[in-house]
This record gives sequence, structure tokens and C-alpha cells, in this order.
Amino acid sequence: MNTNTIALDALKAAYITMQHMGNVLNNMDAVDEDEDAEHDAAFEAVRAAIAALEAQPQPSAQGPKEIFLQLHGDCLPHETDLPVVYTDDSVTWCWHRINDSDVRYIRADLAANPKD
Repeated sequence: MNTNTIALDALKAAYITMQHMGNVLNNMDAVDEDEDAEHDAAFEAVRAAIAALEAQPQPSAQGPKEIFLQLHGDCLPHETDLPVVYTDDSVTWCWHRINDSDVRYIRADLAANPKD
């Protein structure tokens, strides 16, 4: 299990616990408005951390499920319409789309057996 997965699982468990403890304190009316604001900020920080970790590509022994080729390398958006002589530095890739002109590639085993 990788570090991101461990952190994500721990944050989700902590968030569930925070919700439970918050409900107990609210039912006891043991928290004032200032403390509520602090708790709300803590909840938001944990939600943001969970969302950030979930957005990260997950490691796989089989490689990413999809990649996006940028056929013009690292260029400005207005340069993607220009002709390109493809060399080692004119083609790059990323796990997410960067430019509208990016070409999506799906891993061959997934493309051969689509489930979605």
C-alpha cells in the first residue's frame, strides 16, 4: 500500500470520527459559536485534503489507465495549430488533459475490454 493510500484512508477514518464527535458535542450543547467556527475550518481542511488525495493518480503496476499526449510539447495554446516536426522534445504526456488539442490514450487492455 502506498503512502497516498494510507493517508487517504487515515483522513477518511478521522473525518468520520470527527463527524461523530461533533454530533455528540452538539447534542450535549457543549460547544459555543467560536468553537463551531474553528471546528468548521478543521472539517473543511480535512475535506480539502481528502479531495486533493483523491485527485492524485493512483499508482499501478500496469501503468496509468489513460494518458494525454501533448503533440506540440510544452508550448503556448495558440501554438498548437502550428505544424510540428516530431522530435523527442515535441511530444510530451500528462495523466490529465492540458490543452484542447491533447490526444487521449487508453491503456490497451482497458480499451480492448471496456466496462463503462
